Amino acid sequence: MDGSENITPLVIGISAKPRFFKGINSFPTKYRSNKKAWMTTELFNEWFQAMRPPNDPVLYSSASSDLS
Repeated sequence: MDGSENITPLVIGISAKPRFFKGINSFPTKYRSNKKAWMTTELFNEWFQAMRPPNDPVLYSSASSDLS
């Protein structure tokens, strides 16, 4: 990655089919919904997998992982 890649923004809302999407054929973001409009582990993993190029190895860790 050299910084020239564009990532489609992810918008999280409460409604599965918001009224403001009615009649809109395309939208410049990805829209997902859940009960509290929170970024859940499932949504994050879906977004993370979609943003990286295919066959691109990625290593990521969290503060709670034990790498020793």
